[in-house]
Formats: sequence, structure tokens, C-alpha cells
Amino acid sequence: MNPVRRIADEIRKYRRQGGTLSVGGQLAVTAEVDDLGFEKRVGIRYTTDNWATCRDSDGAWSRHDADANTDQFLIYSEPVLTSAASIEYALYYDVKGTTFWDNNHGSNYSLRF
Repeated sequence: MNPVRRIADEIRKYRRQGGTLSVGGQLAVTAEVDDLGFEKRVGIRYTTDNWATCRDSDGAWSRHDADANTDQFLIYSEPVLTSAASIEYALYYDVKGTTFWDNNHGSNYSLRF
């Protein structure tokens, strides 16, 4: 089993105050990793232009499950999504000098704003 897994994702939409018009959005991802070491980095690599450019965003630790020996991380993209945007992403997990990826079996994860 892969030591890094996507638990959930969503697009958070930001609206003008008092209105219904969406003016932007942000990807929020919850990831779970096997606890292979104390020091670790978990995040997403994402694109909004079909990988012509990409960005990395590290997550923040949110909880440990002692029974499963896993940690969960919350990861957010920059709030730059527009109403016409789609976003593709893969998860990374750096621990003890090794990087593990979860890229949806080579298809990447994707959402449309």
C-alpha cells in the first residue's frame, strides 16, 4: 500500500460580500501518510495550465492516529482559482530522504472550479 493517500478534496469558493458572484477559489486537500519518521513534508504539486507551470504547497499536520500509526495533513493551494479554472494535482510525502507520490495511478487528481 502507498504510504501517502488522498482522503478528501474540495474547491472552496470565495464570493463578493453580499453577492452570489464567485470571485475566486482555493483547493483544500486532506492527506493521510504512514508515520515513517518524525520529520516529514507532505503537500501537493498542482497546475491550472496543463503542467506548463506548476506550484508546490506544503501541508500542515492536523492529527495522529496511534492505532493506524498515520498522520493527517491539511493542504491548501493559493487562492488563485477563477471561475473558468480547472486544477490538477498530485500528493507528495518526503520522509527520511525518500519522496513518495500519490498521483491517482498516473492520472492525477483533478477538479473544476
